[in-house]
Amino acid sequence: MFLLLFNLALAPGLFLLIIFYFVDREREPMTLIFATFFVGMGASIPVVIMEVLAKSLFAPFAQTVSPQILQISYMFLVVAPVEEVLKFGAVMAVVFASREFNEWYDGILYAMVASLGFATLENIFYVVSLGVGVGMLRFVLSVPAHALFGGIMGFFLSGAKFSRRSFPWLIGALFFPISYPLFWISAILCGAPTDLSSSAAWLARPQCILWNISPVLNYIGYFITALLGGLFIGWIY
Repeated sequence: MFLLLFNLALAPGLFLLIIFYFVDREREPMTLIFATFFVGMGASIPVVIMEVLAKSLFAPFAQTVSPQILQISYMFLVVAPVEEVLKFGAVMAVVFASREFNEWYDGILYAMVASLGFATLENIFYVVSLGVGVGMLRFVLSVPAHALFGGIMGFFLSGAKFSRRSFPWLIGALFFPISYPLFWISAILCGAPTDLSSSAAWLARPQCILWNISPVLNYIGYFITALLGGLFIGWIY
């Protein structure tokens, strides 16, 4: 059973990695691809430590602040910034200065690769401990979401690489991916269940209708926002 869960946890990251790699007409060196993937994977370890420490800082407010507000604050102030900054650091450390980073798609590819490395190790922890159901959900939601936000980051990293004014692009590379907790707010405000067995009843609640369509709306919204942001920054460039 462990081997089945382990393979299920690895599958989405490797599947997407292969697709994104072969989309590139100018193949990138496998050494850089794997280095970026494993550095991204390693970035998930300090994330766990920092997020556990941060939770202890939020604990004293549990008696005076609602759980929803605490969770939203934790997502915005801790989870998103810590995860995205470390993914950003993985790309900057491994490949940003490389001669192989020589076309616009390269930034998108390497940022997605770092994000998939991060997501793969995270996925192993979740799937091995929580089972096949969680693995299937994360196959179609969480891991592709990490790749999506990585692609947005990479779009702006390419702008930073190929423009004379890199600072606004670097800000965009962090700002837009860090804003992803908006994806979860409708679930939090809707009272998302911690027990997966109660998910059907939860989704059937009338106030959760927006949550049922919000993943699609958010995915579209992130693409449009990133493109508009890139066009704006390109205009000021």
